[in-house]
Amino acid sequence: MHTIKPIDHEAVLRAGVSTGSLVTVEEHQVIGGLGSAVAEVIAEKAPDHIKLKRIGFEDTLVEIVGSYSDILRHYKLMPENIAEKTEEFLNTVRK
Repeated sequence: MHTIKPIDHEAVLRAGVSTGSLVTVEEHQVIGGLGSAVAEVIAEKAPDHIKLKRIGFEDTLVEIVGSYSDILRHYKLMPENIAEKTEEFLNTVRK
């Protein structure tokens, strides 16, 4: 998504209903970002039909030390980490 506000409710619902689950990934706090906006849409429009996984910095004080890659590596936001978290989530959803 290129913007959080205004969020494209229809796009979120189309993607979520067609797949049954959504994963958001953001390179900052998961609270108050894209994942939160998507969660609001799901909660209001399709809480029983769409499962959501938010990936990003957990609710913690973020330490900004090192290069961009160092920070992503520290907070486990590298592609392999994202793939692993997504796969774990999808495995629980499919059960």
